[in-house]
Amino acid sequence: MQGAFATGVSGGRIPPGPPPASPMRAQLAITYVVQKGKEAGVLLVPHRYRDGKFLASKCKQGPHFRVDSTEELLTYMVSGHSIRMSNPETRTHRAPRLIRPQSIRVEWVS
Repeated sequence: MQGAFATGVSGGRIPPGPPPASPMRAQLAITYVVQKGKEAGVLLVPHRYRDGKFLASKCKQGPHFRVDSTEELLTYMVSGHSIRMSNPETRTHRAPRLIRPQSIRVEWVS
């Protein structure tokens, strides 16, 4: 199954901004749902490191780019960088995993 970032919700581009009539500030949601293994169906989000930054890279070896916001992270993702993602509430996905941009879902939420 291909992610919504590649073909559906955002079509491989930055999704359009939040609806203009939105009374609350909309935020960018970057998610990935685990497909296989013991915890299939678990939702992963970008991993925030102790310094408050997120990490994007082309491959495991690097180079690694540390960014401050999800919007900045999205710009790296559009140019083909993978993102470190995790879910601290699960047993097997606490440590960050490198997720390819084609598998990641991006949408605006309020």
